[in-house]
Amino acid sequence: MDDIEFKRPDFWFFADNGKVIMIPDEIRHHLLNMFGDPVRFRDISVEMARAKVKVFTEVGRDKLLGRFVSRTVDDQIKTETLDDILGDK
Repeated sequence: MDDIEFKRPDFWFFADNGKVIMIPDEIRHHLLNMFGDPVRFRDISVEMARAKVKVFTEVGRDKLLGRFVSRTVDDQIKTETLDDILGDK
């Protein structure tokens, strides 16, 4: 990943530890280490709600994470899938 240029993201980057990271070098560090670190998805869900995130888009087809977000933060965040967005329901 050393040859990939990271820029400040246009959208919030929620790291696997539940924190929002906007500094490119910190994002690179978390991406490099995320496979060895536990994903604290409950913390990420709570932080998204606290940050007033309105929509969580799940890339996978099983809707597992979307259901987890809904159970964790109630109806504070709307969940959708790429199929919902692309019309492949």
